[in-house]
Amino acid sequence: MSLIEKLKAGKKNVKPVPWPGTISSAPGTDETVYLAVLTEADIQQALFETEKKFKAAGVEFSVATADAYQSEQNTQLLALALLDERGGRLFKNADELRPLLQPSVKDVLIEEFNAWQQECSPALARMSDAEFDKVFEEVKKNPSTLNSLSLRTLRELIIYLAARPATSPKASGSTSS
Repeated sequence: MSLIEKLKAGKKNVKPVPWPGTISSAPGTDETVYLAVLTEADIQQALFETEKKFKAAGVEFSVATADAYQSEQNTQLLALALLDERGGRLFKNADELRPLLQPSVKDVLIEEFNAWQQECSPALARMSDAEFDKVFEEVKKNPSTLNSLSLRTLRELIIYLAARPATSPKASGSTSS
């Protein structure tokens, strides 16, 4: 799937991954789960649920609680991103997922999730000029493509366009008398 197709597919991008620790040499015996790309709204939901959980427990964010906060945020993200083979959520919420996760399993899953999220919605700063130009050309042909881009990506698009050398005669320094 090309970068443009991944950008257009948005949340429909799903990647099968083996549940950590279940990979075996016998074909078909590993437990496969599916990771979805999350939208900005999904990510906000995970952040808000993390904040709500900490407030309900009377825990304030600090240097001492930063790791626990990040861990809970990762659990919230995974609860939203983990799907079954039919595309339905594997877990109703993070409370259902949390008791099933060992820290090492969560580390592997969140790493897979982050890599998949990046692959399907790459930061423009990491894209080559040729890749960015393809995205830009697609947006010019079909402006509704902008609806599937995150705010961060849109901001990077504006910065990229502002930094591009201008091609108009005025901008190139030529003048007419």
